[in-house]
Amino acid sequence: MTIAFQSAVFALIAISFLLVIGVPVALASPDGWSSSKNVVFSGVSLWIGSVLFVGILNSFISQICSRCFRLKLPPLPEGFIALLKGLFLQVQGGGVFRN
Repeated sequence: MTIAFQSAVFALIAISFLLVIGVPVALASPDGWSSSKNVVFSGVSLWIGSVLFVGILNSFISQICSRCFRLKLPPLPEGFIALLKGLFLQVQGGGVFRN
């Protein structure tokens, strides 16, 4: 399963790289947008599908790993939780930047 996930992430990176290079080149061609819009839309659709596929695989991998290895996050220290609560209350009151 992890090999499939790694392959999907590699494919997403490769598609992203091709789009970053290919879209400006396609738009700078003499025919411009009119001749290359189908290719651009296909590439963007493939990229969106790859992002969704990687996200789905990531959720499966995280569930499998947490069950197999019985991973549990350590609890946060009480002082840190109090600090976060204090910051949250200051943000709600608008007093973060006041002295």
